[in-house]
Amino acid sequence: MPALKLLVGHDTVDIIGHEQGSAIFNGLNFRPRPVFQSYSAYSEALLKLNEHYYRSDRAPEFVLQKIQTIDERLYGLDDSLVTRHLYRHYSWLTEETGFWYGRKPAESCA
Repeated sequence: MPALKLLVGHDTVDIIGHEQGSAIFNGLNFRPRPVFQSYSAYSEALLKLNEHYYRSDRAPEFVLQKIQTIDERLYGLDDSLVTRHLYRHYSWLTEETGFWYGRKPAESCA
């Protein structure tokens, strides 16, 4: 992911989907949300835990999102509150190797 490394530098990154290893293998400053596998955030409590993280000052500067799911689920059911937050508050920049890159705006989105 050479383009991503140039773009993010040492800023924090989270991955939405289930390929978190991509951040680690590419030497990114990986700062995952509490329930870091999207398909595991399926109860109200877990969904709200992740959403709260993204509304806090700990939210990562960059997000990589790959549309993927397991067990033939509808994608929109996986970590739905975080996905809604991202589409409202992050700016989508580009795509590389199947990941969409988003960046947190400079102003607070809490």
